[in-house]
Amino acid sequence: MQDSKEPITQANPKQEGKYPDIKLALYCFGILITGVFLGITIALSVFPNLQKGGPETIQERKTAQNELPPSFARAVDIASVSIVNVDAATPNYQPEQRSFGKEQKLKPLPLSSQGGGIIIGADGYILTCSHVAPEGNLIRVTTKDKKEFPAKIVGKDSYTDLAVIKIEAQNLPVAKMADIKSLKPGDPCVAIGSPYGFDQSISSGVISALDRNLHLDHHVNYIQTDAGVGSGNSGGALVNANGEVVGVLAKAVLANRRIQLAVPIDLATSVAKNLIENKKISRPFLGIYFEDILANPKAAHTLNNNPVSVIVGKLVPASPAAASGIIPGDTIKEADDRKVNSAQEVRDILKNKKAGDTLKLKLERNKQNLTRLIHLQEYPANL
Repeated sequence: MQDSKEPITQANPKQEGKYPDIKLALYCFGILITGVFLGITIALSVFPNLQKGGPETIQERKTAQNELPPSFARAVDIASVSIVNVDAATPNYQPEQRSFGKEQKLKPLPLSSQGGGIIIGADGYILTCSHVAPEGNLIRVTTKDKKEFPAKIVGKDSYTDLAVIKIEAQNLPVAKMADIKSLKPGDPCVAIGSPYGFDQSISSGVISALDRNLHLDHHVNYIQTDAGVGSGNSGGALVNANGEVVGVLAKAVLANRRIQLAVPIDLATSVAKNLIENKKISRPFLGIYFEDILANPKAAHTLNNNPVSVIVGKLVPASPAAASGIIPGDTIKEADDRKVNSAQEVRDILKNKKAGDTLKLKLERNKQNLTRLIHLQEYPANL
């Protein structure tokens, strides 16, 4: 009898789609991990800042973004109430007041100058530029709320081209002044002024440079900005992102290239305080417009370019320097027995002098050494 047995079938663990090849899976996983590490290595080599870590980098970006205000509206709201329009009329013009109920409005002026001003005293003191308020002119101030006031000159300083005028008013909004030491090139800023008679005009920009000197000009270390370039902005305010005044808009140079200068507010307020208390500032007058000679003449307008010597650029006629026999082109070697290589070094020595003092200058002219004793006078008001 033949045994009947069913065919024996072996179990096949590799059923398609159910049990994948383990070796193949591990191989693919290894390639994936290698690719990830390779990508991270390349990223860190190309972008080294990523090594600082994600959270720090994101925080730095947020900080940088917060430093750039999306709008200057808040700064303008804070500062603009303290900025006024200043108009000056020809001396022979007689203003006429017209009554409108309780309000009085001044008849329009035939203008001889126009600019801005900054309220520095709640009782009516206003800081502006000297050339905005000419002597002997009728001056009118218009506030942001369109109130008009006749103004009188308290004092002027032609050396810095600053002046203080006063209107009869009380409880005026006084401008907030910035700490000038915290100012840096690249900081955002706003100019508030009256270019071409358009009062309360706002323009924005950045602080382009600090401690700018103009050759053959007055001796102020200006703030340079690209904001507020235009005739009529003089006397207006250069304002930071917090609405604080950092400078008094002074003059535009190379206006088509957007270069505006401003007197630093710490210097301006010091001058204003002196003018209010003493009506004028006593300064020694030498009468020399200095000119620095640089190692690299092509870098004449760059900052901190270390002059190698200082020469007499030009002289004010009938000035103490001219009377002593100094001529343009003379090289100044020493001032009061101190070696000098720049105009600023000579000015620093002059700062410690007063009208009536003597300044000793050692000069070189055509390879000959000369000594001149100069009797300093009072700085004239018309310069």
